[in-house]
Amino acid sequence: MYVEGIFKSLKITLTMDLHVQLDHLLTQWDIKQSAKRYYNPFALGIYLRQAERIVESVNQGATISAAIDEHFNDRLAAMLHKKFS
Repeated sequence: MYVEGIFKSLKITLTMDLHVQLDHLLTQWDIKQSAKRYYNPFALGIYLRQAERIVESVNQGATISAAIDEHFNDRLAAMLHKKFS
């Protein structure tokens, strides 16, 4: 029981770190995008919801790479792949 609890808390810690990293990267991405002409002011909320879905996918056993591919595309997905490789 005790060892199982340690691994469960370790998994929670790792996924929280993943969530924090994703939130940071996506916020930085949004800041860079905000200087562009056709910036979507609602994009950050969408990005952060997708970050939650990535963490849920990873908790269900998906790899980070597969979860990124499932929830993002184009340059944003490429940037996340680069940061997590």
